[in-house]
Amino acid sequence: MSSVPNTPPWVSEESFLAGPETTQQVELLDGEVIVSPSPNLAHQHIVGGLFLALKTWQKANPKATIGLSPLDLRIAPNRILQPDLFVICDAIAETMPITAVPELIIEVLSSNRSYDRLAKRFVYEEAGVHEYWMVDADRRCIEVVVAGELRVETESVQSSSLEGLLVVDVATLFGPLSTE
Repeated sequence: MSSVPNTPPWVSEESFLAGPETTQQVELLDGEVIVSPSPNLAHQHIVGGLFLALKTWQKANPKATIGLSPLDLRIAPNRILQPDLFVICDAIAETMPITAVPELIIEVLSSNRSYDRLAKRFVYEEAGVHEYWMVDADRRCIEVVVAGELRVETESVQSSSLEGLLVVDVATLFGPLSTE
């Protein structure tokens, strides 16, 4: 007797978008709905610090749009993701999901690290995202991908894709080391 592999049902983009509004992170990747648990407190603190840095940068770049999860970003057909943060340099329409390709996407790595490091990185590169930051709280670093090239920053990181000066001090972002 042959068995059929247990695969999740394929969901269309239309069905996905017709679902109820939620504050939970729910993404669509090539027909598969991916639901993530709530992030931990450290994750939220890091996202908050990065958001403040982006808002400070935005003062000199008022046309830019800063997205903060949960916010649907249609990166390609059947690919609706919710990055922790993203920046689109031109003004955009407020229709949902957002369809412009960001210049910068930032993900704070969570328990499903391979999803952010592999799947999302591939999807973002394929869509033409200029710069992708993967923030690793465990290693206290920011992994930066520009044009397919990866570099690891442990002191400060400056965006090469945004006009003006966006610099993030890594030590300040993560705060003091715990003495526990």
